[in-house]
Amino acid sequence: MASRIGNDPAVYGDLPLLEQDARALIDAAIRLTEAETPVALGDALVHDLALWVAIETMAGKEESGIDRELRGNLSRLAAFVIRTILEVRDGVLSEHTFSTLAGINLHIADGLLRSQQNHLVRERAYELWQEEGCPDDRQQEHWLRAEREIAALLRTGVSSE
Repeated sequence: MASRIGNDPAVYGDLPLLEQDARALIDAAIRLTEAETPVALGDALVHDLALWVAIETMAGKEESGIDRELRGNLSRLAAFVIRTILEVRDGVLSEHTFSTLAGINLHIADGLLRSQQNHLVRERAYELWQEEGCPDDRQQEHWLRAEREIAALLRTGVSSE
């Protein structure tokens, strides 16, 4: 989902788009869970609302490059989150609601990061296959080697894009 929901260069630098989006969702979840005053909570809700409005807008566009079924699921999820945030702002407050909103953000962020990692592994496995002369019988070996290489890059924090 290259939605550019978290595309503030001052905050996210030159991270790949999917990582920017995941980071924006994680940041919103942190704001929701760490808000200790009514003002901080209100700010966190407004921030999360803006994020999910952006997601809903992106999901509504066929040209987003996202599968139609996934766009529909994102749109329904965005509608739920937006409705929940508006209910909270109208006074229906509970700790469970905030943890639910934060949890949704974290689950979507995790999916984005896994998607990005799979994309990087796929690209690296293809490179390995080409480097070795395009053999027909080593796909699994190339995939596993690519997984190890990408995992090592991600652990050390080296930019992989």
